Amino acid sequence: MRYGIIADVHSNLEALRAVLDILKEENIDRFLCLGDIVGYGASPNECVEQIRRLKSEVVIGNHEWGVLHPEILPFFNPVARQAIEWTRKELFWENLKYLSGLEVVKENELFSMVHSSLYEPTGWHYIFSAEKAELSFSRMKGMICFFAHSHQAVIYSKYRQERCRGFAFPEGGEMFIEEDHRYLINPGGVGQPRDGNPQASFAIYDTELKKVEIRRCDYDIGKAKQKILKAGLPSFLAERLVYGV
Repeated sequence: MRYGIIADVHSNLEALRAVLDILKEENIDRFLCLGDIVGYGASPNECVEQIRRLKSEVVIGNHEWGVLHPEILPFFNPVARQAIEWTRKELFWENLKYLSGLEVVKENELFSMVHSSLYEPTGWHYIFSAEKAELSFSRMKGMICFFAHSHQAVIYSKYRQERCRGFAFPEGGEMFIEEDHRYLINPGGVGQPRDGNPQASFAIYDTELKKVEIRRCDYDIGKAKQKILKAGLPSFLAERLVYGV
């Protein structure tokens, strides 16, 4: 089984299309989406509809949560809050209904999916360190958990009771899944990378080869920027795409 794994699309249709064009050539059997389809960018409806057409396995992100639960908006920074408020007004009813049906955590016999952390998943904690990763490992039921939220491609590997180790993939790369290890895998951000590389980031997990690949690809950043500015969203959201921050 080959899984295409995407996260943090953030209404960036140009990045999402570039990633999906590649994945469609990769004999992907199933798609996994780790939340934050919307927020920040200017194409929320188009991005939600792309994900819906894929019939992906999807978990909810904090930006969808903010759209659906405006009472939590004071916890977002002013730029994110403005983008969420704009997004809520733009989303079609059927797309809002779809987002409202998403689960916070999904688990099966092969892996778990969560946007932020398995530790208090609606607390929207970031995993930026081994210490934070350990909290999720302590709540994992299986061998692998796919997560997102930081917009940085990273894999934490834990061997039995030893302390976990983190491996960053700002330029892409691969890791083989070993027996007696457990893994927290972040594919990075499709629509708003924050690791200094502006290329869209995503992952492929091959269960037969027991391999995870982190991929990066170019997309039309100029067009994505133009749409953000035309929508009247903060200019910072357009400019940060150029630098991958």
